[in-house]
Amino acid sequence: MIMHLGNSCHQIEKQVRTLSCVVEELESMIPAISVLPGMQEFSGRLTANLEELREEERLLRQMLQVLNKILLNYVSCEDRLINEFEQNIYFFQPKEIGVFQVQKVSDLIR
Repeated sequence: MIMHLGNSCHQIEKQVRTLSCVVEELESMIPAISVLPGMQEFSGRLTANLEELREEERLLRQMLQVLNKILLNYVSCEDRLINEFEQNIYFFQPKEIGVFQVQKVSDLIR
């Protein structure tokens, strides 16, 4: 489980970095494109796409934070369980067990 969460975190981190690079590129391109003749409509669509990418990046960052917290809580709980088990050694005293012998079945019925 830890390995799976760790792999998921790495994948999301890669996606966030990729989106961040795309957002930066769009932010630098949009002003240059918007001043070109006949590119206002295209610039508007790029701006709308930029906002969608920013929202996607924000959501991925939130998912990454949640996964990191889950991972930390899991490891913390696992450590507590291990520590609790190692510190508390339980001893069970054997109990004496009596032996019940019946000579005849008829003795049970009386």
